[in-house]
Amino acid sequence: MQYLTSAIAAFVCVAAQAAAPSTMTNRYFPNITVYSPGKKLRLEAKSPDNAGVRPQPFASNFVYTLYDETTKAKVWERKQPMQGDDREYSPTEIFMTDNADVVVATGWNELFSLSGKDGSKLGQLAILDQFTSAERGKFVSETTAGPMWEKWSRWSFLTVKDDAGTSRVLFVVRPYWEHRIVMEVATGKAIALGDAALGGDLKAKDPWHSKIMEAILADEKEWALKIVNKASKAVPAPNEWRESQDLYAAIAIAGRRPEKQALPALRVLEENDTFTSSSSTGADERGLRQAVHFALRRMGEVPMSESALSLCETKGEFGMQRGAALVSTIAIKDRGGGVDKVQAGISSRAMVEAIGLPDCSSFDAQMGHTFDYDIDAPEPFTLRVSIEDNKVTGVKRIVPAVWKDGYERERTMQ
Repeated sequence: MQYLTSAIAAFVCVAAQAAAPSTMTNRYFPNITVYSPGKKLRLEAKSPDNAGVRPQPFASNFVYTLYDETTKAKVWERKQPMQGDDREYSPTEIFMTDNADVVVATGWNELFSLSGKDGSKLGQLAILDQFTSAERGKFVSETTAGPMWEKWSRWSFLTVKDDAGTSRVLFVVRPYWEHRIVMEVATGKAIALGDAALGGDLKAKDPWHSKIMEAILADEKEWALKIVNKASKAVPAPNEWRESQDLYAAIAIAGRRPEKQALPALRVLEENDTFTSSSSTGADERGLRQAVHFALRRMGEVPMSESALSLCETKGEFGMQRGAALVSTIAIKDRGGGVDKVQAGISSRAMVEAIGLPDCSSFDAQMGHTFDYDIDAPEPFTLRVSIEDNKVTGVKRIVPAVWKDGYERERTMQ
């Protein structure tokens, strides 16, 4: 993903407090202030470790304080438990409704809910425990900074009426592979939807679970359209982390459905020319355009702007220096005509002259670091190319195209 998320920047794992500092990546937990949607309430979470000029890594001892914005009165205050069975990890993000429903995400991949009346903890669940071991192996990246999986995810409240007509407030986390995690806020416990959590159109055996899934899908559609339309008028700034996170999640949802109503906004967004990352391979990435192109292809559309990646030749020891930029005159829709010219031994410049610039960087178990071209032919396919010393060293044609099935491309673009 293109923007450093506050969740990643603040993320911390349990081993951090037991292991030597040199064995861990420092994690920072900034103070958090959130407002309810209608600005009726304000919740602050502050740590004394963040009081100095330079915040300390692994900040703790947070104090949560809820204020009524109308009266400016303090509603309640609670302290982060640091000892015993109630020990609690520091917050990375806080979500709140106008009714004072509060859900906190912690640096140890936990969710817990708090009472709007007095701030007491209602319940807690471990997010990663909701995934199967196969899911964790396939979709969760283990790093020195802890498990990484949050990018392109959506975190949201949802109110659903049960068969008795009672409104029940839920909190839903949709990771990029769409296994929805559902927590009932009143209890802080997970509602296991079974197979229905894994795919948009699957029905649960339990009628209540089916109702939840139907509500989730309807809410996701409405929300995704709202977010992409808003962004087409003003793209979030890189430092607006939550807004940026939501935009990428909305684009992914629109492409997965697919939501043709989002097409006009996506056409505007694909023109965004902002570079969001670069690498020592000579590649610069326009992250937003890359995500939009991916969604467009899922919707059966061909991208109209230039590719999301720019390339340059590399030079020097290990190719760590950048040389001349590689310029393409090939439109994305015309790339298929030059595919046969791309063979091992030709220069990277000749590759770009034949089929233009690639869509994304990738990693192949046999080929190592590669670049992917999504070819929009009658039967779409992905052309995977490896480059070393400015020469093509390997070529692989992947059918069906990588973007068509599964979640490989989503993980690649994380």
